[in-house]
Amino acid sequence: MKNFSYPNCKSPISIKELFQFKKNHQTVCNNCKTILKPKNIKSWNWGFVVGFLAVTIHAQIILYFYDNFFIAAVISICFGSIAILFVALHTYLTAEFEEF
Repeated sequence: MKNFSYPNCKSPISIKELFQFKKNHQTVCNNCKTILKPKNIKSWNWGFVVGFLAVTIHAQIILYFYDNFFIAAVISICFGSIAILFVALHTYLTAEFEEF
């Protein structure tokens, strides 16, 4: 992906840089010493809401119909994990860096 390489040397930017979006965050290339910063710092609040809803809604439905906490917990963990993956995928596809 073009957003995840340094513009000067074309070496890849680490994926862990995605999850360090905070004010004044910079990443430095080990090869060419280019300094990049995120273009638009994203708010993670919507990710928490999506995760919360993915877990609680399914847990409440299972508890209402089956009254089994173990099944509700397992299904909620599965849907919570899927929500985390989709939030991470969305962040990966929309992240952009610019030179500092």
